[in-house]
Amino acid sequence: MAERRRIDLGFNPLYASLSRNDNLDQAVVFDPKTQQLFHKDFPTTDPVSASAYIGLISASAATSQTNFILMFNGTSFVPVAQGNTFTFGINSFAASNFGSSIQQIGAGVWKAASSVNFTAEYNSGPPTEASVSFSGSTNFSDSGFTMGSTPFTSTTNPNTINYPSAVDSILKFSLSATKSIESSSNTTSTLVTFKNFRTWGTKNFNTSFSESVITDFSASTNSELSSNGNKSAYDFSVGSELFYVYAYRTAKVDQVDQVRCGEGANLLTVAMDPTNNATITPKTQPISVTNGNGFTENYNIIASSGSNLSSHSDKMTVVNGTQIKNYFYHGHNASSGQETEIGVKSLQNSSSTNDDGGSIAGDTFILGQFGTATGEGSNKFVYVAIPNRDSYNTASFKDNNNFGFSMNDPVLINVTNSVGFVEEYAVYRSQQAVTYGASTNPSSLTLTVN
Repeated sequence: MAERRRIDLGFNPLYASLSRNDNLDQAVVFDPKTQQLFHKDFPTTDPVSASAYIGLISASAATSQTNFILMFNGTSFVPVAQGNTFTFGINSFAASNFGSSIQQIGAGVWKAASSVNFTAEYNSGPPTEASVSFSGSTNFSDSGFTMGSTPFTSTTNPNTINYPSAVDSILKFSLSATKSIESSSNTTSTLVTFKNFRTWGTKNFNTSFSESVITDFSASTNSELSSNGNKSAYDFSVGSELFYVYAYRTAKVDQVDQVRCGEGANLLTVAMDPTNNATITPKTQPISVTNGNGFTENYNIIASSGSNLSSHSDKMTVVNGTQIKNYFYHGHNASSGQETEIGVKSLQNSSSTNDDGGSIAGDTFILGQFGTATGEGSNKFVYVAIPNRDSYNTASFKDNNNFGFSMNDPVLINVTNSVGFVEEYAVYRSQQAVTYGASTNPSSLTLTVN
């Protein structure tokens, strides 16, 4: 049993000692006046003076409760309920002083030596050793570097760190810490991902773009780091005599199939080929772009064939998918012969909700009350105009009573929507003028497509 030694720190009573092993004694000394416990290896000198105990580790008993015990948590003695244990581990590890964990890719040096801060916190620490390893850079060859000195909570990179060689590459900083006295180790990592930008804007031309158009856009607020070409609905104004322009990496991870403008029942496919406004497929102009960090890769630029898209909506979407979104038109007119583009666009109702790429069987077109006064709704021709695509061009109709509603054979015409896209429509007109209104029952006409 280890020899008990008297410790004289200038106050009484002071007592208690314990043996850690046969070769090394430690003292546990409680001061009832300050309610503190001291824990320290015995010096070789006996009796011991207070000056020999500089750096004593202490723990307050102020938060203790009945039946609590004092346990060493790796740093100090703390009061805890019986049955608790402390396990060494890494509580947190972070690399900082470079901004977001998503960075714009570049070429050459990303960070100079000693410019990245590394910080760590431990459970039941400190460790007896800790080091940072590194992977992902094109030049960082160190197998690792120490996490400073005890208590191993902060350090900086000893060498420069280069950008990775490709977009979507990840720099990985890993902290490994060991507490040898407990034969315990732990590893955790922090990551930095490198991406390039996609960007958008407006120009008063829609062909023959230069690299400067993209770099000017990328330096504005209309730019974001993303590997994708597609962009969810966002607000962007395209004013009078201006064209919508969008630029994205050629090496994107998705397919840019079309651009849409608007939302809800007014969501429309935009004509994005200045040479052919009857196709939904954007016409791409490839161009090599060097970003502000010196990284070069290929981009595609697309632009609307028409200007002033905001006359329809400020809501823009870049889409993966070839399903066109366009209006179904329906309404009534006192005159026959409205099977024209002007006539179709003047109909009272238009909605793109039903344009979902499937069969239109079962879709309804509610014409509403034709008039509000007796007789006002009489002698009106009913019109329905539907995009003349597969499964759309053989429509027949039923009325409110599920009776067949006689329509003329459709007239095929081209209609340009509000955002420049042109497609062929099948325009149906009732064979005769009908009356639905205030004096009839029902007062509105509902057509259902067979």
